[in-house]
Amino acid sequence: MDCLSPASHERLCFYPSSGYALLWVIMDMDCDLFVFSDKDTSRVNWPLIKADFEKHGRHIELIAQGANHVQFTSGGKTGLLLQEDNNLALARIRSANAQVHHFVGICDGCCEGGNYECVHESPFVKRLMTVAARGMRYTTDHSDALQEQRRHRKFVNRIRLSNFPEPVRQRRQPPGSEVDWQWVPDAVFELQGVLVDIAMQGEDSNFTMMPKGVYQPTQLEVLITLRAIGHRGILAEYRVETQMKAKL
Repeated sequence: MDCLSPASHERLCFYPSSGYALLWVIMDMDCDLFVFSDKDTSRVNWPLIKADFEKHGRHIELIAQGANHVQFTSGGKTGLLLQEDNNLALARIRSANAQVHHFVGICDGCCEGGNYECVHESPFVKRLMTVAARGMRYTTDHSDALQEQRRHRKFVNRIRLSNFPEPVRQRRQPPGSEVDWQWVPDAVFELQGVLVDIAMQGEDSNFTMMPKGVYQPTQLEVLITLRAIGHRGILAEYRVETQMKAKL
């Protein structure tokens, strides 16, 4: 998987529990390497990905295929699907000395019962910080830490990683987490923008942007298609700045 080498790309996007659908939307974002992971090989494989790209008029070309990975190109960008647990995929990124410039945590299965952990809970996010590039962007549609009250869908403007609550439920030790990541950087999450489905509020419109930050433009405009087809009402994008070291 030479494409994970830092010299082979400029910006890496990591999308765990990706499934196969609408990956072509994610690949419109401002990265050149997209790492997708999903351990359910019955619903995540090359034929399904290829069919979904072609269904929406997107050209896709298979580059390589192995026992647990598929590499392809589309629109001059590279996609790498790792058919394994999210933590194993994260460990591969770290072993390659690569950094994540944009993290996509959408429909990761924790609410639907498909996964044993949520990618927005403290243990996974702390491991993610070990590979976070400076100013990493972080996209989410749900988070107990980033939403004051999830049922009200209000995202907080700023929070430190050290203030993320620990998971309420005890979960089994995930594969790949046994890597010695005892020390991880603390980080500050700054809200940059929110994409809201106005129809949720009984108005006649599809989606509207609610800018929050003062940094670079967000990638939420790119994801309007994802939300329209995926039927999710809200997305938020954060800028993440890693800071002093904190014990995992």
